[in-house]
Amino acid sequence: MKEQINSTQVNSKAPEKYLEGIFCAVGNCAYNCQQRYCTASKIDIGPHFAITSGDTICSTFKPQ
Repeated sequence: MKEQINSTQVNSKAPEKYLEGIFCAVGNCAYNCQQRYCTASKIDIGPHFAITSGDTICSTFKPQ
C-alpha cells in the first residue's frame, strides 16, 4: 500500500495531515480526527485470511 499524506486545502475541515481515501468511523481511535480522517502515518489491516470486509481488523487502532 502506498502511503499518501496530504496537506489541508483552504477552507477545508480536514486536519493538516491525513491518509487520503481512508475514512474512519471509530470515534474512540486516537488517530481518528473529527470522526472521519485517519491521521496515522500508515495503517495495517488484517488478518491475511479475511474473506469479507466484516472479517477485517485495523491493527493500527489505538484507543484514546
